[in-house]
Amino acid sequence: MLALTGCTSSATEPATPASSSAAAAAPVEQAIGAVVTPETALSDSQTAYPMPDGTTVVVDTLEALPATVQADVEARAASTATPTGDAMNVAGRSDNLAARSTTKAEIQQATGKRFVVAWDTLGLPFADTTSPIHFWAVDGLPGYPLIVSREDVQMQFDAFVATQDEPAEWVLVFAPMA
Repeated sequence: MLALTGCTSSATEPATPASSSAAAAAPVEQAIGAVVTPETALSDSQTAYPMPDGTTVVVDTLEALPATVQADVEARAASTATPTGDAMNVAGRSDNLAARSTTKAEIQQATGKRFVVAWDTLGLPFADTTSPIHFWAVDGLPGYPLIVSREDVQMQFDAFVATQDEPAEWVLVFAPMA
């Protein structure tokens, strides 16, 4: 009957969305290390890394970190290593590992890269170690190895990264205790 009389319900008609006068900015490839605002549209492999001075700089998951970002990442990791590096502190071990894990996750999130962090640690890394020594607890390599030599850490990192699909995504950070 409604069809015959021409009556229709306007309640079933879709609302027309209001048009936006500001179109979203298209992502643009920015220069690595360029200072940008957090709102800058970046390419899919890029992100704006927040620096301690409040600026943000462009990093790319497939390019080396800018020197300023690498230095900041190392400083952040080292600031966590200092209070968490005493492996002899059995009571605080879980908290120390959690703090290290949190720092690593924050750095990865901020850069979009994958990190292997060599944490400077004081303790008894091997069954035959009789007194505490400094060693690197390497978070991100298979098995979380404990390695005494910085050079050996670098060699194991290089060998591991060579087997990865996107080696450029990986970054090694040494986090020494102060």
